[in-house]
Amino acid sequence: MIDFNQLILLFMMLAITMIIILIIINHLIHKNITKIRNDIFSKLEFYEQKLLDLDMQFNLLNFQNTELQVFNPKKQTTHAILTQHSNSNLIENTTLLEILGLLNDKSLTSRDIQKAIKKTREHVARLMKNLYENGYVNRNTKSRPFNYFITKKGKQVL
Repeated sequence: MIDFNQLILLFMMLAITMIIILIIINHLIHKNITKIRNDIFSKLEFYEQKLLDLDMQFNLLNFQNTELQVFNPKKQTTHAILTQHSNSNLIENTTLLEILGLLNDKSLTSRDIQKAIKKTREHVARLMKNLYENGYVNRNTKSRPFNYFITKKGKQVL
């Protein structure tokens, strides 16, 4: 026959075993949730980058369209051309024109441009890459970081 002390000891061992099992289950659940959350964040960052790239390409196309309209014989002003686009494109075109305006005065690094227009480093890097690839700006590759300066094509847009 089990006396009272043995019954209490058996109950305590059972309680400790259940607590250990609950701790292990909680750890496994937390570990899986953390892994799933990290996977989701990773995928979100990937797709956010893709959207930013597509948005940049779209805005560059609108910027090039704006440039073509600048040379329209009607001699529209830059402001009139920009107002023909949607608000999001207006913001991006304004940013591109702001960068060209900054570079019209002097050559600048991307960090200087970032500070002046108050955008992220990545955003400015994408803008500068596209402006460079399309011939609106040129860069001095002999210095690090690159110094960007406006080209004749870029000045024509202004």
